Amino acid sequence: MEYAQVKEALANFVVQRNWQVFHTPENLAKSIVVEAAELLECFQWSVPLKGRENTAGVAGEFGQDSANFAAFGAGLSAEVACFQHSEEQVEQELADVLIYAYHLCAVLGKDPQELIMQKLQLAEQKYPVSVVGED
Repeated sequence: MEYAQVKEALANFVVQRNWQVFHTPENLAKSIVVEAAELLECFQWSVPLKGRENTAGVAGEFGQDSANFAAFGAGLSAEVACFQHSEEQVEQELADVLIYAYHLCAVLGKDPQELIMQKLQLAEQKYPVSVVGED
């Protein structure tokens, strides 16, 4: 799905409910923080698995159907190996963060994809591979 479609769907959702009066940049920024906290709550009290660089192979240790492990894919930090919330809950909270961030971009007249690319360019200058190293 293209950003233009997402932007239109978000705008329609807000207008149909007459919520645009509440969706000031300040309120949207606050909402991003609130939803980000709810996302973080999904990982609160996670059980670290010491001595592991990522969670690849951890599912086998706990069993594929274990309630103590929600496999989101290889490459995650060992610090998030065991979750209090389901993958679906994490996805819902992440979607909330993105909805408010995308809507804030629309209200400010900014393209989120352009902002991301601009920020990546700045980060590449600030943290060049030649300085920070290669894995």
